[in-house]
Amino acid sequence: MNISLETERLTLRPFREEDAADVFAYAQDPVVGPAAGWRPHTSQAESLEIIRMFIKDGDVLAVVERESGKVIGSVGLHVDRTRDDARSRMLGYTLGRPWWGNGYGTELSHAVLAHAFGSMGLEMVTVCHAPVNERSRRVIEKCGFRYEGRMRRSARGVDGTLHDRCWYSLLADEWREHVARRLNDTTMSERIEGEKIILRRPIESDAAFFARWYNEPDVMAKCGFTERTTPEEEISAIRRCAANEDRDWYTITTRDGRILGEAGLLRMFPAWRCTDLSLIIPDPEDRGKGYGTEAMMLMLDRAFRHWNFHRVSIGVVGFNAPALRFYQKMGFKQEGLQEQGYFCNHEFSDFIMMRMLKYEFAPEDVGTPPNN
Repeated sequence: MNISLETERLTLRPFREEDAADVFAYAQDPVVGPAAGWRPHTSQAESLEIIRMFIKDGDVLAVVERESGKVIGSVGLHVDRTRDDARSRMLGYTLGRPWWGNGYGTELSHAVLAHAFGSMGLEMVTVCHAPVNERSRRVIEKCGFRYEGRMRRSARGVDGTLHDRCWYSLLADEWREHVARRLNDTTMSERIEGEKIILRRPIESDAAFFARWYNEPDVMAKCGFTERTTPEEEISAIRRCAANEDRDWYTITTRDGRILGEAGLLRMFPAWRCTDLSLIIPDPEDRGKGYGTEAMMLMLDRAFRHWNFHRVSIGVVGFNAPALRFYQKMGFKQEGLQEQGYFCNHEFSDFIMMRMLKYEFAPEDVGTPPNN
């Protein structure tokens, strides 16, 4: 692919021989290569030979982080030898371990898929991953691919043994539908309005509020914060949250824009249709006014109706009696107790695990409780 593609944070461009040092820096990692099916590089000279092969074959691009200028991985569209279709290709990418968990995989995949179904005119793109590679599975699902099945003993690992692969495909029409849904979802989810509150995406200027309240001893104890924070650290947290593919996060404000706290879904696992939920309104003066109840209802509606999760979980420290009463009032049920599972202020406390199922929140959407 003799092209260059730009995303918000990345540049995808043809490899150059001078990229060898950057490639060797991530390709020598003993975890990165085997996860993608190749041996770790043993020298910069080996990385240079691989780059020359990429340049000759013309089907792999370098992934460059625009902020640092470093080559942090590669992405390609290869001939899929399992398909007898000239208008299909197989997507494959690698990222260095320091750049995992930043949303780069989804970002670069969307750019390459747009090129594949647009400029290249492909009818299908396929992709596969090892069954244990949950990180790749999440990226693949976020890009709209349809799961086809598990092909047993279909790939030989670096140790010479045969391994299973999970296969997915995406047709051109499905990609266009996915893009339309994604654009619509983004527009809808940037701001959720209630009668008393608004949920909006966090912005860096929110950091001062959270740095102030998350250093209060009572808030730290009840929320499990073990270290004091700073505005700079909260800005970094906001940036990580925006890039995290397992979170759907909001700042809670009044209708006139005053910050009340934050709420969101975390550790989202669409394959099992379950997620955790967090809600924090730190100022005691803002409690008992219905803000928390409305924020919780909006987040549960988003979890069960927008994301179609079946189960929402929450954890509460045992001495936080007001929070326990609030979650019980909202319909959460206690399902477990970690005896003395929380340590704070030189004392052990219980940790309460609670959950809500979709049919308990919206029986009209589900009907009778499902059997599985």
